[in-house]
Amino acid sequence: MAMKPGTIRVSSQYGFTLIESVVAMGLFAGAVFMLISIFNDFMLDNYPAKCYQAVALAQEEISGAEIRHDLSDAKIDTLGYRVTRTVYLKNSLIEIEVAVKSARLPSVSYAKLTKVWPEQ
Repeated sequence: MAMKPGTIRVSSQYGFTLIESVVAMGLFAGAVFMLISIFNDFMLDNYPAKCYQAVALAQEEISGAEIRHDLSDAKIDTLGYRVTRTVYLKNSLIEIEVAVKSARLPSVSYAKLTKVWPEQ
């Protein structure tokens, strides 16, 4: 049976199945959710202001430890930050390292400062 030129062949599949549609909607919704989450983290989280505050907290922690002669390691939760102080004693030098991370999301690091001075 030969087809005439210009005729359209009718197919038995007119659209997508319900499962294909649901999977496509799920993938689309997941992608939209990820984009909204990324936008929220970077644009609405006020990251630069938090970094500035974290640096101030780290400087305060280093100065306080130096003044009090507190040469022990410490973890302090304050203002939504986790401040971790680590002290190293090497070759008559004292090294204090202070890391400031988010208390809610420990994988987010805002500042890390180090100060070294001679032991007295």
